[in-house]
Amino acid sequence: MGVNAQRVSAIILAGGQGTRLRHITRDKQQKVLIKVGERPLIGYSVDLFRSIQVQRLVFCLGYHAEDVRGWIINQELSNIVEFAIDKCPGIVNAILSTMSRIPENTIVCCNGDEIRLGLNLTEVLEF
Repeated sequence: MGVNAQRVSAIILAGGQGTRLRHITRDKQQKVLIKVGERPLIGYSVDLFRSIQVQRLVFCLGYHAEDVRGWIINQELSNIVEFAIDKCPGIVNAILSTMSRIPENTIVCCNGDEIRLGLNLTEVLEF
């Protein structure tokens, strides 16, 4: 079954406090909103999932959640967009609590503060 024929959801983790980047954020900004080039870090993840037309994007939010949510809403994404507020710290807890909300068979999960240049997600999913 090719990628276009299967239903794919994505979980984007965007709730961490960014303690290692406090010298940049000064506790006033979520790390996924730090601009690299012309756009925030989370924009690179969103663009990656636009390229394969995922069914649903679920953003796990926590620290500065409303700022991140506002940025996402302003993107006018064509995907189904959901927000999960991370109440228990930790990546594993965020993923597990979010997976129960997703009906699709295939789930891709990534951090919202990474740049993956040259990654062909279609090939990864077909593999």
